[in-house]
Amino acid sequence: MEFHMAVRLCRPPGVLLEPDLEPEVRMAEGSQGRLLLDKPGNYIPRAARVIPNRWVIPSQHELIFFVAATSQTDTVQVLIRWGTSLKGLAVIVNAHGKGARAVLEPKMYGEVQWGLATIPMLYAAALPNPVNGYISYEKAAWGALKVNTKFKDCLEDGTTFLKIRLEHHSPSRVARAGWWMKKATKMAGAKGYAGIDPQVLALQAQAHVAWQFACRELLLDSGWAAALRSANVGWVSLMGFESNNVFHDDFEAQGAHWHVGIDTDSSCTEGWSKRDYPPHLYFDTSGLHDVSGKRGLPFPGCNPQVVGAPGGIEVLEAFATFLRPDGGCDFCPVIALSSCLALQLLQVCQGWQANGYWAQMRLSNAVAKHENLWAVEHVGGDRFALSSCACGLYLHVGLGNSQDWAVGMSSSRSEGSLWTLEGDHLTGPIRLKSCHAGLYLHVKHSWKDLAASGREEQVFCLSPDAEHDGSRWQLQAVHAKLLPLVGSSYSVVAADTKADDGSFGLTIIKNGTPWRSVFTHDDFAKGTLQWRIRWMQDGACKTGVILYDPLTGEERSSSEGLGSGSSKAPSNKAMESTEHTPRSDGITYLLSSLLAPTQFLQVRQDWQAHGNGQQMRLGSDSAKHESLWEMEYVGEGRLALRGCACGHYLHVRKTWSKIANSQDWAVFMLDKRSDSEGSWWTLEGDHLTGPIRLKSCRAGLYLHVKHSWEDLAASGREEQVFCLSSEAEHDGSNWHVMSQEVPRLSGA
Repeated sequence: MEFHMAVRLCRPPGVLLEPDLEPEVRMAEGSQGRLLLDKPGNYIPRAARVIPNRWVIPSQHELIFFVAATSQTDTVQVLIRWGTSLKGLAVIVNAHGKGARAVLEPKMYGEVQWGLATIPMLYAAALPNPVNGYISYEKAAWGALKVNTKFKDCLEDGTTFLKIRLEHHSPSRVARAGWWMKKATKMAGAKGYAGIDPQVLALQAQAHVAWQFACRELLLDSGWAAALRSANVGWVSLMGFESNNVFHDDFEAQGAHWHVGIDTDSSCTEGWSKRDYPPHLYFDTSGLHDVSGKRGLPFPGCNPQVVGAPGGIEVLEAFATFLRPDGGCDFCPVIALSSCLALQLLQVCQGWQANGYWAQMRLSNAVAKHENLWAVEHVGGDRFALSSCACGLYLHVGLGNSQDWAVGMSSSRSEGSLWTLEGDHLTGPIRLKSCHAGLYLHVKHSWKDLAASGREEQVFCLSPDAEHDGSRWQLQAVHAKLLPLVGSSYSVVAADTKADDGSFGLTIIKNGTPWRSVFTHDDFAKGTLQWRIRWMQDGACKTGVILYDPLTGEERSSSEGLGSGSSKAPSNKAMESTEHTPRSDGITYLLSSLLAPTQFLQVRQDWQAHGNGQQMRLGSDSAKHESLWEMEYVGEGRLALRGCACGHYLHVRKTWSKIANSQDWAVFMLDKRSDSEGSWWTLEGDHLTGPIRLKSCRAGLYLHVKHSWEDLAASGREEQVFCLSSEAEHDGSNWHVMSQEVPRLSGA
């Protein structure tokens, strides 16, 4: 038996290579193991990058190859060169199921420099029959080939309810056409992602990041994902697409996409078990969803000519996704409606397409069917529409029809499709009142006889009788914990404005009203992912930067902007970065004292003429440049406050403890250094729901406005209104934060 390991040889991103500059790989003399090649040998020739080879896979700046050994305790040594210098050259191997950098030791052989790579086989895969099929190597390859960053959100007890996997695309590591070997891809020419216009693929790679961030935002707000996990139904997983992994080959002749799905383990014992695993939501060339009906996993019975979102209905226990005709996506809570009279569920007939308008619904006692599930689409106020999870059509009241069962299905959301709910769905039955007719959805007293005589579609009518059991319904959810969470629905659409820095933007509409804008930008060459989420009602923002290894995706650190309490910056571990490169979110802020609410923290206009402790003041003019500050995130939850008027940072002097008793205002200065502890602050509190406090990392005390600030300012001592204080609850230590402009992401 042999153990096999995939190895990635990588050139640094952005390095220009000569057309004839090709890598060379040889077994080191005396090394254990061997190279896996189509033909016997101990080296990989240049021609291997031209002729498709099962075990040697080229891209513009990378080469994937396999080594084999007879034991997992072995190490295999190979000699590598790619050009005349080893600078920037990296070797990536599988470690713990993810990529890790192997040591590359320079070696001179004559006048030629080689790199000696020592490859441990500890995590190699045991494959007894290596010549049977290309795809059998996936277990040995995936760890080295993965370039993604993973995050998770957890309940208070540490249980994960949301997992996110952000794949990082680089055009220089997309495997060449011919090496994409899954059957569906081979039938389409085996081009895979190499067959997509590079600019389009780069845009789609940016898009899947933004879609995941937008989906995370609405899942945190709705509570669906957390409730699914606490109810032991499952957890939500968000994923993108891998453009470099020919073994995964999720291109499958379809193209770039993203996933939102439900995962389970043995602890997940609840649920309707009608979720769809996992939806492939395919992109068009603009980074929105392909709604042609030709790609994806169309739901049985979904008619592209009738349904506005062809093939785009996916049921995920607590919520459902519906692709929109504009390429966006609706996220709606899922319920079932049980008649209090019949004790059966409102259901769309399986053969609804062949039936007339009035014959598309019936009652049924079968619970685990998509036909029984309805998505609640809130449109504003207390009005909502009910969309079938089986076909995407709306529960509709017919206009001007004389038949008393004038309830059917409609493909358009009009006045006839809108309803209001009367009663408390948590404590008792409810009534569904048609906004068009002003009457209640009603099950006739004779429903049994009608159903028995083959007229099951005639059991429904509209009635003014609110007290009759026929007008009463019970709402059901996948679990009781989900019932309180049916009050919000969301639509994610293209952003109204486009960023000029390559960021991809989306707008989230909640209950019919624009709610959040989401912009993300993934710089694969630098290993920085910037994100910004803006509150569309008041312009407030939360921002962050994720730093990762551009060759493995392994997170290096993550910094959070102004957050919204429970929506923490996406990070699955404490930030460990030792770098202190400031990363601004591009937004300017006003800081208003809670003690002096009409006053703003300002840099004095003539700040250069004043000494330490005399360079700041409180001022009432918010329009002045001196009132504006940028927040630059330096890692580990810390930020630096940079005055826009001076380019210097609010700084606590190193000698603050010696002078605080005699001249407490003199502890401050404006300093050009952002990499000094004196310029670092932490933010306490949530700026969306109340004031915040700025705590000095050097002093461990709060930036404070004295209670006597008015008297000091009136006597010409305006610089003395500030000090450091331990009183967190005093109004002088609390500040309101306001953003002054729409944020724009910039390169790291």
